[in-house]
Amino acid sequence: MGACFMVWMTIGMSSWSGLPACSPGLVMVWDGGAGWIPGGSTPPPRERATEWLRAMSSRELWTRYRLGVATPLPVGRVKGVALPCPDARFGELISRSAGVVWQGKIATEGSNLLLNRFFGVRSVPGRMFWGTSRVDGLPCLLVDYSQTSWVYANVRDELRMIAPGVYLGPMFRKQRDGSERFEMFFALIAP
Repeated sequence: MGACFMVWMTIGMSSWSGLPACSPGLVMVWDGGAGWIPGGSTPPPRERATEWLRAMSSRELWTRYRLGVATPLPVGRVKGVALPCPDARFGELISRSAGVVWQGKIATEGSNLLLNRFFGVRSVPGRMFWGTSRVDGLPCLLVDYSQTSWVYANVRDELRMIAPGVYLGPMFRKQRDGSERFEMFFALIAP
């Protein structure tokens, strides 16, 4: 049985990709051999993260997101997992089908540009920056498409790391009346 203890720590974030430095406080848990885990739960190894995420309910996804931490994405390609209908009867099938269309994102070095991969093609650029979550008012990594994409101009993504190398976020879509509506969850998994 591994030792488990909590610690309050401050992580300084560099100005990676043109993002301003910030130092949010966060609670991390050391869970024996599993390592430092945001929020205190033990996720599976990264290679099983997709199945782990697809098995979660909407409530679990919201909880994981709220417990996550604002951290930069690694430079390069990250695998995408669309989670549009976690509570639906065929939610996992819908998520797998969405994976044919959207494969993830690519973070470019030395820039705050983030590219999406649709059908394996780099497209739909967005701008990353640190901001405040619409969900809970805490720090998160934001991706804004309003100045970079005509098709996704009304979309705003939020991201937080929920396990080492696993990022989860809600996607919001701006409505005609100016309000934003939650559209779906998505995840990014670093190699």
